[in-house]
Amino acid sequence: MKNFAINMRANAYDKYARWQRPSGRFSTLRKLNNWLVPALCPLCGEVQESSSALVCNCCAANIAPNPAGCALCNDQIENGSICGRCITKPPAFDSLSAPWLYKTPMDELIGKAKFYENYALAYQLGLAAADYFLACYSEPYSDPMPQAL
Repeated sequence: MKNFAINMRANAYDKYARWQRPSGRFSTLRKLNNWLVPALCPLCGEVQESSSALVCNCCAANIAPNPAGCALCNDQIENGSICGRCITKPPAFDSLSAPWLYKTPMDELIGKAKFYENYALAYQLGLAAADYFLACYSEPYSDPMPQAL
């Protein structure tokens, strides 16, 4: 059943990715639009090389990936087992996973998407997070698929 759920999610993502691909005259219109109105990085305002990227290459280098932390709450600890807080009072969930640390510049991106109602940025953040979770849970012997994201 678990493999079926993974395959269903992956197939749904593939269908969505196919829908998003430019084709025919729309491809030409998108290229023209990207040339006339280039995508700007939401952090530094520089022109991005790819309109589908979340941020420019310079800002992407500053985004800290989330290293392995506590097995339950994902807090940053040195040895990678379970932290003292989770040992004394276990959380109500089984585990927590996040693609990035909530530090500069990710806190700025999330704040711009949330408080300034930047739906395009929220969409790009969602796609980047979906790519992370699909990569984590689509491998054959990876962690079990979570019940909720």
